[in-house]
Formats: sequence, C-alpha cells, structure tokens
Amino acid sequence: MIMDCVDKKEQKVYPVFYNVEPSDIRMKAESSSFAKALEKHREDFMANFEKLATKHEADLALRIKDETNHKDNLEKVQRWKDALHRAAGIAGLDVRKTANGNEADSIDKIINDNFRNMHHTVSATEKYLVGIESRVGEVESLLKFRSGDVCFIGIWGIGGVGKTTVARKYFDKVSHQFQGSCFLANVREESKKHGLMYLQKTLLSGLLKEKAMNISSFYEGADMIKTKLCRWKVLIVFDDVDDEHQLEYLVGNHDWFGDGSIIITTTRNQDLLRSHDQLYSVPELAKDEAIEIFSWHAFQIPTPYKEFLKLSKSVVDYAKGLPLALKVLGSFLYKRGITEWRSALDRLTDTGYEKIVKQLSLSLDGMNHEEKNIFLDIACFFRGRKKDDVITILNSFGFRSEIGTDVLIQKSLIYISEGMVEMHDLIEQMGQQVARNVDQDKPWNHSRLWHEQDIKTVFSANQVLFVLMMDFYNNIPSVIPQVESTEGRV
Repeated sequence: MIMDCVDKKEQKVYPVFYNVEPSDIRMKAESSSFAKALEKHREDFMANFEKLATKHEADLALRIKDETNHKDNLEKVQRWKDALHRAAGIAGLDVRKTANGNEADSIDKIINDNFRNMHHTVSATEKYLVGIESRVGEVESLLKFRSGDVCFIGIWGIGGVGKTTVARKYFDKVSHQFQGSCFLANVREESKKHGLMYLQKTLLSGLLKEKAMNISSFYEGADMIKTKLCRWKVLIVFDDVDDEHQLEYLVGNHDWFGDGSIIITTTRNQDLLRSHDQLYSVPELAKDEAIEIFSWHAFQIPTPYKEFLKLSKSVVDYAKGLPLALKVLGSFLYKRGITEWRSALDRLTDTGYEKIVKQLSLSLDGMNHEEKNIFLDIACFFRGRKKDDVITILNSFGFRSEIGTDVLIQKSLIYISEGMVEMHDLIEQMGQQVARNVDQDKPWNHSRLWHEQDIKTVFSANQVLFVLMMDFYNNIPSVIPQVESTEGRV
C-alpha cells in the first residue's frame, strides 16, 4: 500500500483530489460515499464468513481457516479506512479548486510542485556527507527564536570549507515550508558569464514558475523582485556571492520579501554580510571527520585500510580539515598503490594539487593591487609573525596594511591568533604558487623569492636587479648592490 511506503521507506505522497471532496475521503460524516463503500465491504465479508461457517460446520480445520481469513479481511478494511483518512489529511491538490478547475493547468502545477521537491532531494544526495548534520543544526539554531519577520542569514568561510553544502542541505530540509523557494547557485560565476539581469530572471522564473521574464535593466529587475515577492513567504539561497552589487540587485532589503521569509547568502567575504541578521562561520572538519570523509573517497569505506593508515593521516594533515581538499585528494588516490601515494604526497608538500590551488585562488578575484600584494607577502614571508611587526614592515613599502590586513581577514584568507598573523596551510601554499606562477623554471621572473633553491638559481645566473634582504629577527630591511634584470622580493 502507498501509505506503507510512506511509513517504511519514508517516501512522499501527493494526493490529487479529482471530482471528490477531501472531507468525503476522511469519512467523518455518515453520508460519506467512501464510508458507505467500506461498510459494504465489511458486510460482504461478514455474510461470506457466515455462509462458510454453516458449510464447514463439521470440519474443524476449515472452520479455523475461515475464521483466520475473516479476521484478516476485517483488518484489511480497517487498514483501507485508516490509509484513506491519513491520505486525505495530507496537503495535496484539489482539481476543482485549482486554476478555476482547468485540468491542464492543474496537471502543470502537479508536475512543477513535485519536480521541484524531487530535484531538491536528489541534488542533496551528495556522497559521503560527514559532519553536515551538526552544521545544519547550528544554522537552524540561529532561527530558533526568530519572530515571523524576514531573516537574512550569512554563511561564510574559507573556500572549500563546505558553505554551499551546508546551505544546500538546509534548503532541502525546509524548502517545503515556504510558498516559494529558489537555490541560486554559483552567483559569482554566473554573474560574470551572463550578468545580473540573467540572475534576476532566473530567480523570478524559479519562484513564480513563469518561463519568460522580460527585464530591460537590472534596476527594473530589482523593482520586479520587490513588487512580486513582497507578500510571499520565500526561501532563497544566493550561493557564492562575491560582490556587493549582486546583493544590492538580487537581495535588496528586508521589505522585498513577505513575512517569514529566509534569505541565505554564502560567501568567502564576511564584509559583504553587514546587512544580514545572523552570521554563521563554517568550521573546518575535526580530525575524525576529516579521516572519515577522506576514507570514503579514497577507499569507499569509513576508515582507511591498515596499510594505508599512516599515509592517509599524512594527507589529512595536509588538507587541514578542508572538505574540498579531502574529497579531491581522496578521489585522486582511489585505487592507487602505496608507491603512487608516496609520490603524490611528495608533490603535495612541494607544489600542491592544481585543482585545489585553482579553487582557492578564486578568493583573490576582486582584490585590488595593494591587497593582493599584502596577501602574497604574508603568504611568502610573514606567516606566524606578530601582526604589529608585519604591519610595520609592509607599511615601509608604502602599503596601507592596516586596511589591507582587515580585508584579508574579512575574505577568510588570514586570521589573527594570539597576536600572530596566521593562515590555513593550503591558503599559504596557494599564495606561494601564485607568486611563482610566471615562468616557474625561471625564478628570476617571480614576484617574490623565498624558496632556497630558487634564490640559489637566481644568484648563480646573475639575474637580480636588486634584492631586499630582511633581518627577520630585528625587522631591519637592507638592500644589497644591484646585479641585473628583474624586480623581486627575497
């Protein structure tokens, strides 16, 4: 039975009431046609049982069998009655009260509603989600005591930490509670490719189920979002936002949406979330969570094989709790031998894994020249040093490093721990790769020199125009005589 599938397999049911009153199926009135039909079934079973009882009066075995069948039949009628009563109480669609009774429009609504819910469920079925429930629970706790007002939530953190996964999982869990819902993915990328008007059309089409949205400017699009959604209770996720204009013309203000609406923004830049009501910083995975998620991708089991355990821990130490890195590396090492694992680890500690470095380097998009230079200097020279010392040194180059370091903190690229400038190991490696990205075999063309072998190569080739030597213990800069060629920092 359908309701058995709901109970045992947690499947969804969507009742469609076609030329029938839901109240008739609930069978609360004696005039219910369904109640009468089921009572007729019960009476027929009773009559048949009495007939068989007379026929099999002398045969004890057959009488026992008849009694068992009769009991089963009566229980079957009761199950039918209970199932119909439950089904009629589930929110569905009454064709006579939908689209003025237009059957074709009712069918479109059935398809659209159920395809949207099914799409949400499938999209969240990502393999090997580890630690996600606790993070979704923390987002839910931000809304625990909220009133019926509109609420803006900002989910932020380092690239690859799982912001999108947390937002997607929460979205899938609660979207059915809203009049409309839309998960606008990859806002940064889609905005660059197609522009803001495309995103505005996508948002409105997804919420209003209208295929063609005519918008002549993003100002008109913003006004249309406000006008059409101001009375709707909606759930919207704007994923991977990297520019304040995206929020200005897509999210706007609280009065753009109806009471009870929840608007979620995911971003690497906390500074973009100033107008949000609640912020959630996605934490990196704990050690045991990291081991498990890596093992699922590398071995398809929750814990590594014994002979790979030590190497697995080395990979997890390298990834430092970053889900993106653990998934990418686990998938790369899947079904590879120990020799290949060791070779891969050697490469990781030297140059990193290209796919991870590329993804993390997206955090540098939109930074101005000075902010990027401050970041590269910290990644190459100043990680683990006192913040005040770093600012003094960087200011000596003409930087406004107080502002610059604040920007880097907002973008989750650095953080301050006990007065020291720190960053994630993979962020440091990404910055160093960016500094060495030009002519990797010609270090004299790099913007910065800190790698011992690169420095030896430059000096042996007489390829230095000037070298800034820094006494890192006393913070005293000094310049050695010019030799030849390219500008750089050592």
